[in-house]
Amino acid sequence: MELDGEEREIERGIAWMTDKGVRVDPVIGATISRLGLAKYLDEVVKPSGLQAIEKPEERRRYRAGGNSYN
Repeated sequence: MELDGEEREIERGIAWMTDKGVRVDPVIGATISRLGLAKYLDEVVKPSGLQAIEKPEERRRYRAGGNSYN
């Protein structure tokens, strides 16, 4: 979801939605931009149990398990 408008209006809209039970997750790209990649990996990826798949052999092994990581 992309939002456009005055900051105060956006905050009120988000507060209204969350009050109604809507879950609002940040856009990953915006989170990386805000935190920086290293901090994103340390504070978001590692605590969630996700691992960055960096090496080609790790990607092959991941895909062989029926996953679609590009």
